[in-house]
Amino acid sequence: MKKEPVDIHLCCPCERKSALDFGSYEISCKNESCPHHNERPFNYIDGQPILVSDILNDTLVDPCNVATKVARRRFKKRALSISEKIFSSVSQENALQLLELIADGQPKKILIIGGGEKGAGVDLLEKNSLLTCISCDIYASENTNFVADAHYIPVSGDSIDVVWIQAVLEHVLEPSVVVAEIHRVLKLGGICYAETPFMQQVHEAGYDYQRFTLLGHRYLFRDFELIDHGQTRGAGEALAWSLKSFIWSLTRSKLLARILGKFFSIILRQFDPLMSDRAKFDNSSGVYFIGKKKDVNDRLRHKDVPGLYGGLQ
Repeated sequence: MKKEPVDIHLCCPCERKSALDFGSYEISCKNESCPHHNERPFNYIDGQPILVSDILNDTLVDPCNVATKVARRRFKKRALSISEKIFSSVSQENALQLLELIADGQPKKILIIGGGEKGAGVDLLEKNSLLTCISCDIYASENTNFVADAHYIPVSGDSIDVVWIQAVLEHVLEPSVVVAEIHRVLKLGGICYAETPFMQQVHEAGYDYQRFTLLGHRYLFRDFELIDHGQTRGAGEALAWSLKSFIWSLTRSKLLARILGKFFSIILRQFDPLMSDRAKFDNSSGVYFIGKKKDVNDRLRHKDVPGLYGGLQ
């Protein structure tokens, strides 16, 4: 049975993005030609709309089974250690920058894509009284408001003020399609914040597909006006990832690799603030992008991308 509806313009993931009829026990598309009108209505799981179509869209998700497909550890709430504060400081600072960008005294709606697990910085967004945070993911969790495939976001166009997508684009098969969907749902002038890995080994097993350099990430968001971009984690963290993978591959022991990898990470990430800012183009563990939705006729051109490089080479 449904919960109170989320404060967002949800729609069918069908090509027309038609309006939905939210019943007490099922959800139907108002477009009579859509198979989700009568034949295959959407369901609720634990009160959350499951807006995934396995008959109209090519998707990894089974609408009848939206549990997470990878192991996720649960931690009790506790104070962050010094190393964890350093690790998440860039995300926290970027969340504050985002809040400054949208601080005009008007209520805003922010869509958090991949919010099944809360990332660093999300707590600052949730504490802002003028922000309505709506969270979705490809699986259901206590943090999500609805379940969806990010390739087919079931949200009406030009209806969202901010999109926050953190550690997600490496786990989608077609990142450009997801970014196009983000562009569609954002209002003109709306803000997008994205974090994506560059130099990291595979994680989440068969659900990890992409990596982006800082320039590759910038081009992925070519239809957005650049506000800021940089690294979330530097070469020290990238080296720690490599050492963890090396130990795991050599010893076949995940536990030993995790313990030693954590040790190396705590030590090596301390060097990141000392490195040249130019190294972010070459050696980042992860990168971020903050941009504003603009007219697609003014997109970044291929020939302009190499000139944006400002690295060490």
